[in-house]
Amino acid sequence: MGDGIDDADPQAHAPEDRAEPWWRRVLGGVITFGFVVAALCAVVGVGLVIWWPHRFGDEPEWRSAVGWVVSMCANLRLHGATAIGVIALGALVVRRWRCAIVLVAAGLAAGLPTIRSWLPAERPVLAGETMIVATFNLLAPNRDEAGVLAELRAIDADVVCLQEVSPFWREVFARELAEEYPYRAVEPWKGGFGVALLSKRVFVGEAERVTTPGIEAPMVRAVVEVGGREVAIYSCHTLPPAWHWGYRFGGAQFRGLLAQLESVTLPTVVMGDFNTAPGGPRDMAMRAHGWQDAWDLAERGPGTSWRSGSFPAVVPGLRLDRVWLSGELGAARVRVGEGPGSDHRPVWGEVGFRE
Repeated sequence: MGDGIDDADPQAHAPEDRAEPWWRRVLGGVITFGFVVAALCAVVGVGLVIWWPHRFGDEPEWRSAVGWVVSMCANLRLHGATAIGVIALGALVVRRWRCAIVLVAAGLAAGLPTIRSWLPAERPVLAGETMIVATFNLLAPNRDEAGVLAELRAIDADVVCLQEVSPFWREVFARELAEEYPYRAVEPWKGGFGVALLSKRVFVGEAERVTTPGIEAPMVRAVVEVGGREVAIYSCHTLPPAWHWGYRFGGAQFRGLLAQLESVTLPTVVMGDFNTAPGGPRDMAMRAHGWQDAWDLAERGPGTSWRSGSFPAVVPGLRLDRVWLSGELGAARVRVGEGPGSDHRPVWGEVGFRE
């Protein structure tokens, strides 16, 4: 009243207007938009990877092209999950909480096969005689004869399945392994898709060359005895889906293999380079048809058997080389070797009949 100050004036003690600069609001909107788009892409991409119905070559061209892209993403699920995780971390740093939650969920779904490989699992109990089996993609131009022979002898498998077998390796096997592996079926083929099956155990009947309609790349099948019971062995190398042609014709080849296996009546071991990682289309199809990955039965962790030389050392490799078992069989142990001269590493394990 008498001091000359108008206490009724609401502006007398109001703080100065500190409006956020326009450029910061624009930048915040752009960042939010970017993370929303990333979250939507992650959800759609992971959804396609999980639910896209692959027909393995039996599909129109446009659908095959989409399937090829989805297949590549599916085989690189661990890498995709890692990338999504990095983006989710960025969303957390800038406090885009909803985007971060969606990204974390998508990353976990993408990485589920890897997460599953680390979870505890009970090994099957085997009864009676067991045998050691091994599979190794030699790499067609590989000439490290001494290294390959040394590793094969160190593994000392009863049955060895080999891929990318050339005439060079056929001569090496005949010259160096005739006494150790007297029973052999070797099928060199162009383009690095020759296969072989070497055995210390007597073949029951003749080993046979197996092909699928329209695909010349061979597989080899033989039957051996384990504990007095017959077991069929397949050595396979399905074409890689690294390009559209490979996805289409490799898919047809794989579909033919599945058709062959559906008619199998014997306990069976299917080994080779399937060019599919855990969670990939061929991997999921084998599991859906009742086949067991020996690594999953006996071991934990990624079991990496391939690393492309184009990958930096920090980028995880893939488990492409597989030992698949029919339901009567189990695995007590599985190991991954070194693979001298090759971009693949041999996978070997002890298998037998379940109790």
